[in-house]
Amino acid sequence: MRIYETTFILVPSLEEQGITEEVDSIKEFITSHGGEVTEEKLWGRRRLAFPIRNATEGVYYILRFSLDQGQIPELERTFRLNSNMLRYLLLVSEGTPLDQIGRENESEERDRGFRGRGGYRDRERGGDRDRAKSADAKEDAPSSGSTETADSAESTEPVAESADTGAPTPEPVAEPATTSAEGENNHE
Repeated sequence: MRIYETTFILVPSLEEQGITEEVDSIKEFITSHGGEVTEEKLWGRRRLAFPIRNATEGVYYILRFSLDQGQIPELERTFRLNSNMLRYLLLVSEGTPLDQIGRENESEERDRGFRGRGGYRDRERGGDRDRAKSADAKEDAPSSGSTETADSAESTEPVAESADTGAPTPEPVAEPATTSAEGENNHE
């Protein structure tokens, strides 16, 4: 027998008694098919990332159990046919203690709405993260007055390192080619 972990989301309209009945029916299925529920945790009522069947929140529940591998398709079928279940996720357990799953600080950060603080959409508007990066870049820039450094914004010439000293030296800029009347390229 393998140890599995399932997280499922129940419809928010269920009262406490309805939640208990749903969880008990799942635990009954597991024990009647030769399995054993080892841990369980009510994660609570939480806001969904996107609406599922017109529900914007759901009741999250986590079960850890051992069950024969051949019974898993039947358990998944039971999950899919249950009208009170919005979503489920069934995994082989990695052994993470359930008390570390869903700590309050994670949900508080998500519920406080930390969006718009350096996300990809915020970068277009010059978000906090980009301002912090540009401030760090200014602090890290060399303070020497030389215009021959590769990091300098004033220098428009390409820079290459000198083989003998390792110091940067300006690269020669190639002259543009001119074309004669016969169509040949003349290089000066």
